Amino acid sequence: MIDDDEHILEEAGRALTSAGHDVTATSRTVGMAKFLREVDVVVLDFHMPGLDGAEVVASLRAASATLGDAAPHFYIYTTDLDAMRRAKEFGFDGVIKDKGNMQALVHQAGMAIRLRRLRGLVRSAAG
Repeated sequence: MIDDDEHILEEAGRALTSAGHDVTATSRTVGMAKFLREVDVVVLDFHMPGLDGAEVVASLRAASATLGDAAPHFYIYTTDLDAMRRAKEFGFDGVIKDKGNMQALVHQAGMAIRLRRLRGLVRSAAG
């Protein structure tokens, strides 16, 4: 999870960990590519100082290009309705809504993780 709000990162980390997920949470956008091989889903705040989520997701997608089917899925996490509507255009795989609502985050992130793993299984079986 990448977000410039430390409070959101702490709450989200606790909530997701309590739900049984392994979480890497950071406010840094630089240097995150090294974790991409180890994660199923990247939850990314859209509005951060100096960069927006579209720039960050483009950079992370480029860094994960060599991972093929092992590349994580990228989800926008914002309250910005326009950004949510344009998520696919920006390069996100989906949207996690209700930013700040930890119960919604746990539910939606869990679904995103299951979807990512299911797609990976389907591709593996087809290959």
